[in-house]
Amino acid sequence: MCTAARNPAFHALKFRLRLGKQFFLGLGALAAGGPEPLGTIQGVGSGPGALQSVYSNCVPAATVPRVTDWLTTRMGFRLVNSKASATVHVIDQTLNVHYKVSLALPEEGSPNAVQLRKMSGLPTVCHTVALLSRPDGLDLRLELIGQRREPEDCVARSLARAVVSACNAVGYDSFAASGGRSHLPRDMALDLVRKKRKQVYEGEFQASSGCRLRLQFAVVNLEDKDGGASTEITGSMPELDLQAAKALSSRGGGAVTGPGGARDSGRWSADALAALKEFLSTLNTASLGAGEDRARVCAASRVKSRHG
Repeated sequence: MCTAARNPAFHALKFRLRLGKQFFLGLGALAAGGPEPLGTIQGVGSGPGALQSVYSNCVPAATVPRVTDWLTTRMGFRLVNSKASATVHVIDQTLNVHYKVSLALPEEGSPNAVQLRKMSGLPTVCHTVALLSRPDGLDLRLELIGQRREPEDCVARSLARAVVSACNAVGYDSFAASGGRSHLPRDMALDLVRKKRKQVYEGEFQASSGCRLRLQFAVVNLEDKDGGASTEITGSMPELDLQAAKALSSRGGGAVTGPGGARDSGRWSADALAALKEFLSTLNTASLGAGEDRARVCAASRVKSRHG
C-alpha cells in the first residue's frame, strides 16, 4: 500500500471485495493434483505457456437470494440503499483517452431527469488477493484500487454534458442502443454502456480472533445495451478505506490503526485478511451448503486496469 501511495500519486486508495470464481488455465501438474513449484505459482500470467488466471465477477442468479438471506437473517446485515445508475465508457480516439461517465438514473415513471454522478478515468488495480473456496462455493477477491482526480478539462466537461443531454433528450435506453452516434462530440466513440440496479447491505462480521470488520455489500444487477444481464456482488470495508486514506495522505509514512483502533505496524491488514477468509468460509458453509471451506490465498501483484 505504501508503494501505491507514493508512485503514482493517486487521489484515493480503496479496498474492494468481489464475490465470484477464480479460474486457472495451463494448470500443468496442478490439474492432476500434483505438486507445483512455488516459482510457477508466483509466475501466474508472466508469459505464454505460464499458468494463467481469470477471475469472474458473475454470481449465479440462483445463488444471490441465498447470500442476501444469509446476510440479513443470520448475520444481521440491513438494507441501507437501493438505486439505479449507469456507466458510459467513451474513448477519445484522437488522444486515446478513456473517460467513464457515471449517471444517476431516475426510477421508472419518475419525472426526474438523468443526472451526472461523476466523471472519471479508469481506476488502477494496484494489488489483488484471491481467497479460494471449494469448486461448489464462491471465491472472494480483495483489490487495492488507486483512483486519480476526476478529469476537469474542457473536453471532459463537454463530453459529460453531451451524454447527460442525450440521455434526457432520447432516453438512456435509446442513447445506449444508438451507440452514441450523432450524440457524442467529434472523435468520441462509445466503448461500453451498462445499466446498474444496486441494493446495498451493511453490517459487521466478528471473526473468532476478535477482529471486527464493518462491511458493505452491494448486489448489482447489470444490463448491457444488447440486453445481456448478469449479477455481481461487490463489497467494501469503510474503516480500512479510512486507513488507506491516512496512508495516502502521509505517503505511507504515518501510523496506521487496525479495525479495532489499535496502533500497529501492519498487523491490522493480516487480521483483516484472516477475518475475510473466515467470513468466506462461513458464507459458503451456511448459505451455499459447500461444506467446510478450504480457503487458500493467491496473491497477484501485477498492476492492472479494469472497467468499473
